[in-house]
Amino acid sequence: MTAIDTSDLEATFARMGADQLAHLAGNLYARATERRTCITVDRARRAVALAPLTPTWEKSILADVGRVRTAARLLVEQGWHPEQVVDAMAQVASEVIQQAHIEREAVACGLADGMATRERGGCDG
Repeated sequence: MTAIDTSDLEATFARMGADQLAHLAGNLYARATERRTCITVDRARRAVALAPLTPTWEKSILADVGRVRTAARLLVEQGWHPEQVVDAMAQVASEVIQQAHIEREAVACGLADGMATRERGGCDG
């Protein structure tokens, strides 16, 4: 993929008419919506079941928290947007994690971990 400088885009947009801009905006919005299709609960369950744990998480009484956090992180690192992941992961977390009020935090931390990795360029996603 070729990197595009935002100033180049702005210069191009400045030359476009209102109808062209509206058409382009509609197409971009449709593509964004398409790409933001949420994962299924079954997909989230598989991600949690397959999430690798560190030895420390494996020994922890909160291993289920580590598994949910790791699964959420990996999904984001694979290119899923947090908005696509959060609802299904929250549902699975509430099924898997026994401690009340921790499930949302496990998902949120995993999503934040995944975004931090992506921002550092630490994955292919």
